[in-house]
Amino acid sequence: VAMRPFEAMAAGAAIITPKDDGVKLLGLPCIEYDSHNELASICRHIVDNNIVPDNAGQIEVLRNHTYKSRCNKILQTLFPYE
Repeated sequence: VAMRPFEAMAAGAAIITPKDDGVKLLGLPCIEYDSHNELASICRHIVDNNIVPDNAGQIEVLRNHTYKSRCNKILQTLFPYE
């Protein structure tokens, strides 16, 4: 997974992503699609219903997926007793 989903969510954006890209596996809230037709349908629904993303993704990223939190997790894994 690239940094782009994390950066977008940190800025408050919602993520619409292919099911096989791994974003959901990281615990990030996102909307997944299987086909271009499903993507178009999702986008149409969002626009037609004037849906605005909530800040659940932003909260998750800022709480658990910052560079600091990732480095802490790596250090705890490498040095579990320190």
